[in-house]
Amino acid sequence: MQSEKIIGIKKIGKKQCMDIEIKSENHIFYANGIATSNSHWVGYGMTTYLTAYAKNHFPIHFMTASLRHARNKPQPQERARELIEEAEKMGIPVLLPTMESLKYSNNDVCIDNDLIRLGLKSMKGFGQASIDKTVSIIEQTEKNVGKNIADFSWREILLHVLTKTSSDVSRSLITGGVINCGLDRSKMLNDYETISMLTKKQLEILREQDDLIGGLEAVYDEVNKTQKPKIKSVMQLLLSPTSSTEDRPGWLVKQEKSLYGIPITYNQVEVLQQNYTGDTTCKEFLDGKQGEMTIVGEIVDVRKFKIKNGKNVGKMMGVGKLNDGVDTIPIVAFSDEFKVYENSWQKGNCVSLKGIKSDKGSLIVRELKEIY
Repeated sequence: MQSEKIIGIKKIGKKQCMDIEIKSENHIFYANGIATSNSHWVGYGMTTYLTAYAKNHFPIHFMTASLRHARNKPQPQERARELIEEAEKMGIPVLLPTMESLKYSNNDVCIDNDLIRLGLKSMKGFGQASIDKTVSIIEQTEKNVGKNIADFSWREILLHVLTKTSSDVSRSLITGGVINCGLDRSKMLNDYETISMLTKKQLEILREQDDLIGGLEAVYDEVNKTQKPKIKSVMQLLLSPTSSTEDRPGWLVKQEKSLYGIPITYNQVEVLQQNYTGDTTCKEFLDGKQGEMTIVGEIVDVRKFKIKNGKNVGKMMGVGKLNDGVDTIPIVAFSDEFKVYENSWQKGNCVSLKGIKSDKGSLIVRELKEIY
Protein backbone atom coordinates (compact mmCIF):
# COMPACT_ATOMS: atom_id res chain seq x y z
CA MET A 1 0.00 0.00 0.00
CA GLN A 2 1.25 3.50 -0.80
CA SER A 3 0.37 6.67 1.11
CA GLU A 4 -1.49 9.31 -0.87
CA LYS A 5 -1.62 13.09 -0.63
CA ILE A 6 -4.87 14.50 0.78
CA ILE A 7 -6.47 16.74 -1.84
CA GLY A 8 -9.76 17.45 -0.10
CA ILE A 9 -11.80 16.92 3.06
CA LYS A 10 -15.56 16.38 3.25
CA LYS A 11 -17.57 15.93 6.44
CA ILE A 12 -19.58 12.68 6.33
CA GLY A 13 -20.21 12.10 10.04
CA LYS A 14 -18.92 9.26 12.20
CA LYS A 15 -18.15 5.91 10.55
CA GLN A 16 -16.07 2.86 11.43
CA CYS A 17 -12.82 3.16 9.51
CA MET A 18 -9.19 2.04 9.38
CA ASP A 19 -6.00 3.94 8.63
CA ILE A 20 -4.26 2.06 5.81
CA GLU A 21 -1.77 4.75 4.82
CA ILE A 22 1.28 2.53 5.31
CA LYS A 23 4.14 2.42 2.85
CA SER A 24 4.33 -1.33 2.52
CA GLU A 25 2.91 -3.79 0.03
CA ASN A 26 2.47 -6.65 2.47
CA HIS A 27 1.97 -5.02 5.88
CA ILE A 28 -1.76 -4.61 5.26
CA PHE A 29 -3.73 -7.01 3.10
CA TYR A 30 -7.34 -7.81 2.25
CA ALA A 31 -9.07 -11.05 3.21
CA ASN A 32 -12.71 -11.66 2.32
CA GLY A 33 -13.20 -7.93 1.75
CA ILE A 34 -11.68 -6.97 5.12
CA ALA A 35 -8.50 -4.92 5.47
CA THR A 36 -6.30 -6.56 8.10
CA SER A 37 -2.75 -6.34 9.45
CA ASN A 38 -1.45 -9.49 11.10
CA SER A 39 2.19 -9.56 10.04
CA HIS A 40 3.42 -8.34 13.44
CA TRP A 41 1.19 -10.81 15.23
CA VAL A 42 2.65 -13.69 13.24
CA GLY A 43 6.20 -12.45 13.79
CA TYR A 44 5.73 -12.01 17.52
CA GLY A 45 3.99 -15.37 17.76
CA MET A 46 6.88 -17.18 16.10
CA THR A 47 9.42 -15.34 18.26
CA THR A 48 7.50 -16.22 21.42
CA TYR A 49 7.29 -19.89 20.42
CA LEU A 50 10.99 -20.16 19.59
CA THR A 51 11.97 -18.31 22.76
CA ALA A 52 9.83 -20.55 24.94
CA TYR A 53 11.23 -23.65 23.21
CA ALA A 54 14.82 -22.49 23.79
CA LYS A 55 14.15 -21.66 27.44
CA ASN A 56 12.58 -25.06 28.08
CA HIS A 57 15.04 -27.26 26.17
CA PHE A 58 18.25 -25.20 26.48
CA PRO A 59 17.77 -23.28 29.76
CA ILE A 60 21.45 -22.58 30.48
CA HIS A 61 22.08 -21.26 26.98
CA PHE A 62 18.88 -19.21 27.09
CA MET A 63 19.65 -17.58 30.44
CA THR A 64 23.28 -16.94 29.44
CA ALA A 65 22.18 -15.18 26.26
CA SER A 66 19.54 -13.20 28.17
CA LEU A 67 22.11 -12.01 30.71
CA ARG A 68 24.45 -10.97 27.90
CA HIS A 69 21.76 -8.77 26.40
CA ALA A 70 20.63 -7.33 29.76
CA ARG A 71 23.14 -4.49 29.45
CA ASN A 72 21.23 -3.19 26.41
CA LYS A 73 18.07 -2.67 28.47
CA PRO A 74 17.04 0.74 29.86
CA GLN A 75 17.83 -0.50 33.40
CA PRO A 76 20.59 -3.09 32.88
CA GLN A 77 21.33 -3.94 36.50
CA GLU A 78 17.65 -4.29 37.32
CA ARG A 79 17.18 -6.64 34.37
CA ALA A 80 20.29 -8.63 35.33
CA ARG A 81 18.96 -8.98 38.88
CA GLU A 82 15.66 -10.37 37.59
CA LEU A 83 17.43 -12.86 35.31
CA ILE A 84 19.85 -14.07 38.00
CA GLU A 85 16.96 -14.64 40.39
CA GLU A 86 15.08 -16.54 37.69
CA ALA A 87 18.14 -18.65 36.86
CA GLU A 88 18.54 -19.63 40.50
CA LYS A 89 14.86 -20.60 40.68
CA MET A 90 15.49 -22.83 37.66
CA GLY A 91 18.34 -24.50 39.55
CA ILE A 92 21.08 -22.82 37.50
CA PRO A 93 23.78 -21.33 39.75
CA VAL A 94 25.29 -18.03 38.65
CA LEU A 95 28.96 -17.61 39.57
CA LEU A 96 31.26 -14.63 39.96
CA PRO A 97 33.99 -13.97 37.39
CA THR A 98 37.48 -15.32 38.10
CA MET A 99 40.87 -13.98 37.08
CA GLU A 100 41.29 -16.90 34.70
CA SER A 101 37.84 -16.49 33.14
CA LEU A 102 38.67 -12.88 32.25
CA LYS A 103 40.72 -14.14 29.31
CA TYR A 104 37.86 -16.05 27.73
CA SER A 105 34.41 -15.41 26.24
CA ASN A 106 35.25 -11.78 25.55
CA ASN A 107 34.78 -11.08 29.26
CA ASP A 108 31.06 -11.63 28.86
CA VAL A 109 28.61 -13.95 30.57
CA CYS A 110 29.50 -17.52 29.60
CA ILE A 111 28.74 -21.18 30.31
CA ASP A 112 31.31 -22.81 32.58
CA ASN A 113 30.80 -26.54 33.21
CA ASP A 114 26.98 -26.30 32.96
CA LEU A 115 26.94 -23.22 35.18
CA ILE A 116 26.65 -19.55 34.29
CA ARG A 117 29.67 -17.40 35.01
CA LEU A 118 29.55 -13.62 34.90
CA GLY A 119 32.24 -11.54 33.19
CA LEU A 120 33.70 -8.08 33.63
CA LYS A 121 31.01 -6.76 31.30
CA SER A 122 28.52 -7.76 33.98
CA MET A 123 30.13 -5.34 36.44
CA LYS A 124 29.12 -1.72 36.73
CA GLY A 125 31.77 0.72 35.56
CA PHE A 126 33.73 -1.64 33.29
CA GLY A 127 33.94 -0.29 29.76
CA GLN A 128 35.65 -2.08 26.89
CA ALA A 129 38.81 0.04 27.22
CA SER A 130 39.34 -0.86 30.89
CA ILE A 131 38.54 -4.52 30.16
CA ASP A 132 41.06 -4.68 27.31
CA LYS A 133 43.74 -3.06 29.44
CA THR A 134 43.11 -5.43 32.36
CA VAL A 135 43.29 -8.51 30.12
CA SER A 136 46.45 -7.19 28.46
CA ILE A 137 48.12 -6.73 31.86
CA ILE A 138 47.14 -10.26 32.91
CA GLU A 139 48.47 -11.82 29.70
CA GLN A 140 51.73 -9.87 29.88
CA THR A 141 52.17 -10.80 33.54
CA GLU A 142 51.67 -14.49 32.72
CA LYS A 143 54.50 -14.25 30.20
CA ASN A 144 56.77 -12.44 32.66
CA VAL A 145 56.10 -14.76 35.60
CA GLY A 146 55.87 -17.90 33.48
CA LYS A 147 52.62 -19.37 34.76
CA ASN A 148 48.86 -19.19 34.41
CA ILE A 149 47.02 -16.45 36.31
CA ALA A 150 45.01 -19.17 38.11
CA ASP A 151 48.25 -20.27 39.78
CA PHE A 152 49.30 -16.80 40.93
CA SER A 153 49.73 -16.13 44.62
CA TRP A 154 48.05 -13.13 46.22
CA ARG A 155 51.41 -11.34 46.34
CA GLU A 156 51.92 -11.85 42.60
CA ILE A 157 48.43 -10.59 41.73
CA LEU A 158 48.83 -7.62 44.06
CA LEU A 159 52.24 -6.51 42.82
CA HIS A 160 52.13 -7.54 39.16
CA VAL A 161 48.48 -6.91 38.25
CA LEU A 162 46.61 -4.66 40.66
CA THR A 163 49.33 -2.04 41.04
CA LYS A 164 49.39 -1.67 37.24
CA THR A 165 45.67 -1.10 36.72
CA SER A 166 43.56 1.86 37.78
CA SER A 167 42.51 2.04 41.42
CA ASP A 168 38.82 1.73 40.49
CA VAL A 169 39.47 -1.44 38.48
CA SER A 170 41.63 -2.95 41.22
CA ARG A 171 39.07 -2.26 43.94
CA SER A 172 36.28 -3.73 41.81
CA LEU A 173 38.29 -6.89 41.10
CA ILE A 174 38.83 -7.33 44.82
CA THR A 175 35.42 -6.40 46.23
CA GLY A 176 33.61 -8.12 43.33
CA GLY A 177 35.11 -11.48 44.28
CA VAL A 178 37.05 -11.87 41.04
CA ILE A 179 40.29 -12.63 42.87
CA ASN A 180 40.11 -15.94 44.68
CA CYS A 181 43.32 -16.55 46.62
CA GLY A 182 41.79 -18.04 49.73
CA LEU A 183 41.89 -14.67 51.50
CA ASP A 184 39.03 -12.49 52.67
CA ARG A 185 38.26 -9.62 50.32
CA SER A 186 38.57 -7.17 53.21
CA LYS A 187 42.10 -8.43 53.84
CA MET A 188 43.05 -8.09 50.17
CA LEU A 189 41.51 -4.62 49.99
CA ASN A 190 43.52 -3.54 53.04
CA ASP A 191 46.72 -4.89 51.50
CA TYR A 192 46.02 -3.12 48.21
CA GLU A 193 45.17 0.24 49.79
CA THR A 194 48.29 0.00 51.95
CA ILE A 195 50.68 -0.99 49.15
CA SER A 196 49.23 1.78 46.97
CA MET A 197 50.97 4.25 49.30
CA LEU A 198 54.30 3.29 47.70
CA THR A 199 55.90 5.07 44.75
CA LYS A 200 56.55 3.36 41.41
CA LYS A 201 60.25 3.01 42.22
CA GLN A 202 59.48 1.48 45.63
CA LEU A 203 57.04 -0.97 43.99
CA GLU A 204 59.76 -2.05 41.55
CA ILE A 205 62.04 -2.91 44.47
CA LEU A 206 59.22 -4.77 46.20
CA ARG A 207 58.41 -6.85 43.09
CA GLU A 208 61.92 -8.27 43.12
CA GLN A 209 61.46 -9.74 46.60
CA ASP A 210 59.86 -13.02 47.65
CA ASP A 211 57.41 -11.76 50.27
CA LEU A 212 55.72 -8.50 51.19
CA ILE A 213 57.22 -7.82 54.61
CA GLY A 214 60.71 -8.92 53.64
CA GLY A 215 60.36 -6.89 50.48
CA LEU A 216 59.33 -3.81 52.44
CA GLU A 217 62.39 -4.20 54.61
CA ALA A 218 64.47 -4.10 51.42
CA VAL A 219 62.56 -0.99 50.33
CA TYR A 220 63.24 0.54 53.76
CA ASP A 221 66.96 0.02 53.32
CA GLU A 222 66.90 1.70 49.90
CA VAL A 223 64.88 4.85 50.64
CA ASN A 224 66.13 8.08 52.19
CA LYS A 225 65.46 9.15 55.77
CA THR A 226 62.33 11.14 54.92
CA GLN A 227 60.69 8.06 53.36
CA LYS A 228 61.58 5.56 56.08
CA PRO A 229 58.66 6.51 58.43
CA LYS A 230 56.21 5.92 55.56
CA ILE A 231 57.66 2.46 54.84
CA LYS A 232 57.45 1.60 58.54
CA SER A 233 53.82 2.73 58.51
CA VAL A 234 53.08 0.51 55.50
CA MET A 235 54.59 -2.51 57.23
CA GLN A 236 52.62 -1.77 60.39
CA LEU A 237 49.33 -1.47 58.49
CA LEU A 238 49.95 -4.80 56.78
CA LEU A 239 50.81 -6.55 60.04
CA SER A 240 48.21 -4.81 62.23
CA PRO A 241 45.34 -3.31 60.19
CA THR A 242 43.39 -0.52 61.87
CA SER A 243 40.04 -2.20 61.05
CA SER A 244 38.75 -5.74 60.71
CA THR A 245 39.93 -7.65 57.64
CA GLU A 246 37.34 -10.40 58.09
CA ASP A 247 34.57 -10.45 55.52
CA ARG A 248 31.13 -9.71 56.93
CA PRO A 249 28.16 -11.06 54.94
CA GLY A 250 26.43 -7.66 54.99
CA TRP A 251 29.54 -5.97 53.57
CA LEU A 252 29.85 -8.56 50.78
CA VAL A 253 26.17 -8.12 49.94
CA LYS A 254 26.65 -4.37 49.65
CA GLN A 255 29.75 -4.67 47.45
CA GLU A 256 28.29 -7.23 45.04
CA LYS A 257 25.00 -5.40 44.84
CA SER A 258 26.74 -2.17 43.81
CA LEU A 259 28.76 -3.98 41.11
CA TYR A 260 26.38 -6.63 39.74
CA GLY A 261 22.99 -5.28 40.76
CA ILE A 262 22.39 -8.31 42.99
CA PRO A 263 24.43 -10.12 45.66
CA ILE A 264 25.79 -13.44 44.37
CA THR A 265 27.66 -14.95 47.31
CA TYR A 266 24.90 -14.43 49.87
CA ASN A 267 21.15 -14.08 49.71
CA GLN A 268 20.61 -10.51 50.87
CA VAL A 269 17.43 -11.24 52.78
CA GLU A 270 18.97 -14.26 54.51
CA VAL A 271 21.69 -11.93 55.75
CA LEU A 272 19.06 -9.41 56.85
CA GLN A 273 17.06 -12.07 58.63
CA GLN A 274 20.02 -12.92 60.83
CA ASN A 275 19.14 -9.75 62.70
CA TYR A 276 15.64 -8.93 61.45
CA THR A 277 12.89 -11.48 61.04
CA GLY A 278 9.45 -11.29 59.52
CA ASP A 279 6.58 -13.70 60.01
CA THR A 280 5.77 -14.11 56.32
CA THR A 281 7.68 -14.76 53.09
CA CYS A 282 6.74 -13.35 49.71
CA LYS A 283 5.81 -16.86 48.59
CA GLU A 284 3.39 -17.27 51.50
CA PHE A 285 1.91 -13.89 50.59
CA LEU A 286 1.49 -14.93 46.96
CA ASP A 287 0.03 -18.28 48.03
CA GLY A 288 -2.85 -16.49 49.72
CA LYS A 289 -1.91 -15.78 53.32
CA GLN A 290 -4.32 -13.26 54.88
CA GLY A 291 -4.30 -11.01 57.92
CA GLU A 292 -1.64 -8.70 59.25
CA MET A 293 1.89 -9.79 58.37
CA THR A 294 5.52 -8.61 58.42
CA ILE A 295 7.81 -9.23 55.46
CA VAL A 296 11.54 -8.47 55.26
CA GLY A 297 13.04 -7.71 51.86
CA GLU A 298 14.46 -5.25 49.38
CA ILE A 299 12.43 -2.60 47.59
CA VAL A 300 13.23 -3.35 43.94
CA ASP A 301 10.83 -0.97 42.22
CA VAL A 302 9.17 2.29 43.28
CA ARG A 303 6.75 4.81 41.85
CA LYS A 304 5.40 7.94 43.48
CA PHE A 305 2.41 9.87 42.19
CA LYS A 306 -0.23 12.40 43.15
CA ILE A 307 -3.76 11.17 43.88
CA LYS A 308 -6.23 12.66 41.38
CA ASN A 309 -9.59 11.70 42.89
CA GLY A 310 -11.33 11.16 46.23
CA LYS A 311 -10.89 12.72 49.63
CA ASN A 312 -7.09 12.57 49.39
CA VAL A 313 -6.88 14.33 46.03
CA GLY A 314 -3.58 16.16 45.63
CA LYS A 315 -1.74 14.04 48.22
CA MET A 316 1.16 11.72 47.34
CA MET A 317 1.16 7.91 47.54
CA GLY A 318 3.61 5.23 46.52
CA VAL A 319 3.55 1.82 44.86
CA GLY A 320 6.39 -0.59 44.24
CA LYS A 321 7.70 -4.12 44.57
CA LEU A 322 9.38 -5.98 47.43
CA ASN A 323 11.74 -8.93 46.89
CA ASP A 324 12.75 -11.27 49.71
CA GLY A 325 15.48 -13.03 47.73
CA VAL A 326 13.09 -15.65 46.39
CA ASP A 327 9.90 -13.97 45.19
CA THR A 328 8.57 -10.49 44.49
CA ILE A 329 5.27 -8.94 45.62
CA PRO A 330 3.52 -5.62 44.86
CA ILE A 331 3.39 -3.08 47.68
CA VAL A 332 1.44 0.14 48.17
CA ALA A 333 1.58 2.99 50.69
CA PHE A 334 -1.43 5.28 50.76
CA SER A 335 -1.15 8.97 51.53
CA ASP A 336 -1.05 8.87 55.35
CA GLU A 337 1.61 6.15 55.52
CA PHE A 338 3.51 7.48 52.52
CA LYS A 339 3.88 10.87 54.18
CA VAL A 340 5.60 9.19 57.13
CA TYR A 341 7.82 6.79 55.17
CA GLU A 342 8.49 8.69 51.94
CA ASN A 343 12.22 9.06 52.61
CA SER A 344 12.57 5.29 52.99
CA TRP A 345 10.43 4.52 49.92
CA GLN A 346 13.54 4.17 47.77
CA LYS A 347 14.67 1.51 45.33
CA GLY A 348 17.43 -0.64 46.83
CA ASN A 349 16.46 -0.05 50.46
CA CYS A 350 16.19 -3.13 52.64
CA VAL A 351 13.14 -2.87 54.83
CA SER A 352 10.75 -4.61 57.16
CA LEU A 353 7.15 -4.00 56.10
CA LYS A 354 4.05 -4.62 58.20
CA GLY A 355 0.66 -4.55 56.53
CA ILE A 356 -2.30 -6.44 55.08
CA LYS A 357 -3.19 -7.76 51.65
CA SER A 358 -5.45 -5.63 49.47
CA ASP A 359 -8.27 -6.98 47.33
CA LYS A 360 -6.03 -6.44 44.30
CA GLY A 361 -3.20 -8.53 45.79
CA SER A 362 -0.82 -5.82 46.98
CA LEU A 363 0.63 -5.47 50.46
CA ILE A 364 -0.88 -2.32 51.99
CA VAL A 365 1.95 -0.92 54.09
CA ARG A 366 1.04 0.18 57.59
CA GLU A 367 4.55 0.31 59.06
CA LEU A 368 7.97 0.49 57.41
CA LYS A 369 11.31 -0.03 59.14
CA GLU A 370 14.41 0.71 57.11
CA ILE A 371 17.24 -1.76 57.79
CA TYR A 372 19.87 -0.54 55.31
